[in-house]
Amino acid sequence: MVEIFCFAEELYKMLNLAYPLVDKVVLNVGEGELSINVMDGMKTVGLSAKIPANVYENSQKGHSVGLGINRLMKILKGMRGEVNIVITGNEFKLKTQEGLTYKTQILDPKTIYNTFKLPKLDFAVKIKTTGKIIKDGIKYGRSISDRVYFQSDKSGEVKLVVKGDVAELIYTINGDIEEFEQNQTVIVGMEHLEQIIEPISNTDSILLAFKTDSPVMLGLTGSVKAAYFIAPVIPD
Repeated sequence: MVEIFCFAEELYKMLNLAYPLVDKVVLNVGEGELSINVMDGMKTVGLSAKIPANVYENSQKGHSVGLGINRLMKILKGMRGEVNIVITGNEFKLKTQEGLTYKTQILDPKTIYNTFKLPKLDFAVKIKTTGKIIKDGIKYGRSISDRVYFQSDKSGEVKLVVKGDVAELIYTINGDIEEFEQNQTVIVGMEHLEQIIEPISNTDSILLAFKTDSPVMLGLTGSVKAAYFIAPVIPD
């Protein structure tokens, strides 16, 4: 048996980050945390996320269970406060402080193939910005091209650039620059940014990190620690 205590809103937020990419996750029980690592079907966008959790001392740490997230998200939506999760056999039970119990069937983790291994990356540019700034850049550029350039230029600015046949958008990303190397450029698909932007659009603090021809990272801090990794488009 595995018994865990965590906050419903944090579990919902973590699953909501995964929802644009997958409909099933492997939930990992670690020392003081629950985590997921997923990748979309095209193997272009990966997500690594974790939340704090109190794991009952006699529970199996390192335990993993497969879950379909659609029904679980419907149960968790709007729920507040601490919940008690009990995993026994093929059953996942979620108990609220009000005494309600929700049950769902668990899946064999070996049957879920959309797992993601967190890459070791060295970034040349890091800037703390907001989800709204990234969302606005996508909104203005989506009608121009299906490719997005993240660039660092000689002026010391980080820019989102969208180049089309008849128009070009150059959008300065404002924020606190943590690391900066000039002349770094990476291209990602517009559709992949659009895929993940809604869950992070209201996030006050996002770490954008990139390096030429390497995956782009969009990292979130707070009680839900998470990072999206988007594979680059290699220029022709």
